[in-house]
Amino acid sequence: MPRFRSLHSTSRSRPAILVAAGPSASPRRATLDELASLLGGLDFIVEEVIRQRRPPDSSTWIGSGKLEELTAAVERVQAWTGTDPLVVLSDEVEPGRLRALEASLGVSVIDRTELILRVFEARADTPLAQLEIERARLVHALPRLREQVGPTDREGGGGRGGRGHSNVVLAKRATMKRIAELDERIAALRRGIDERVAGRADVPRVALVGYTNAGKSSWMEALAGHSAGVRDALFHTLGTRVRALAHNPGPRILVADTVGFLEGLPHSLLDAFHSTLREALAADLWVHVADASSPHLDEQIETTRRVLAEVSMQHVPSLLLLNKIDRVDDARRSELGRRHPGAQLVSSGDREDVHEVGAFLRAFVEDELGER
Repeated sequence: MPRFRSLHSTSRSRPAILVAAGPSASPRRATLDELASLLGGLDFIVEEVIRQRRPPDSSTWIGSGKLEELTAAVERVQAWTGTDPLVVLSDEVEPGRLRALEASLGVSVIDRTELILRVFEARADTPLAQLEIERARLVHALPRLREQVGPTDREGGGGRGGRGHSNVVLAKRATMKRIAELDERIAALRRGIDERVAGRADVPRVALVGYTNAGKSSWMEALAGHSAGVRDALFHTLGTRVRALAHNPGPRILVADTVGFLEGLPHSLLDAFHSTLREALAADLWVHVADASSPHLDEQIETTRRVLAEVSMQHVPSLLLLNKIDRVDDARRSELGRRHPGAQLVSSGDREDVHEVGAFLRAFVEDELGER
């Protein structure tokens, strides 16, 4: 079976096995490609993929036959690499099933949500993002806490009525206390952000939104003339960057880069990024950046629109940029032009395209916001 070799893999990359069951094993190649990209960002290489095209089993998420197949795959990867692979499940899975699989396989097993949490932890580079990710992880972990020792191991004295509390109860209390502490610190930092956003209320603002890795940071760099440290990686941008539109002879226009969206992104993680979404929700215009070269363009556009509709209570005008148009042929370009007549077919690396998008933003501000 061919391996998914990540562009970001190194000689120290660790092996992983992807497991898809149920609807996501239909198979949607996009789902597996995204998981492989997320793993690549953490220096894992997908060595094998196991698919099961039926509803997950009640105990171990996959059926007994597929469990045997997965066990054999784990053993092969151990023989190839000399190390245990990480097994990654394509959907969010109940803790009991994860534990059952780990017990059967003897290696670490994580689900899709845990993988995304690990990527977010690796990318968080601001104090607020780090606190928000810690909170999201604790919220995710709270129902998954379980006894780490024997059932008779208790805090407190003996005797009837003096058995004390189980370790899992104590762990849950400690976790809830930490979440409350984080809530206070996050609220304080968010108030500061809201004050800064409110302080810019009179300055026209546009927010770059879109599916992860569609090219928002490249457009931020092109429009603001400021290096965004662009990488070809999912969730490269987690914090918020706000810069002034460069080469702008008219009124000052602010451009905000926001976190990318993903199909099925857990709501706990959307909640975590109040700060970056706050910039999008406060914008006068959404610049929706989509990857024209993606075979899943329509699904990615719909995902972005759906998420924005979920988090916004107001209608915000939008401009669709079908980015990376230099990667598609003439027939595809013509098709996209017909299907998305209001979109601009552009590349962030084309100076003329950047000039035209900048001119559109200036015209929008002058025509729509001139009297504000």
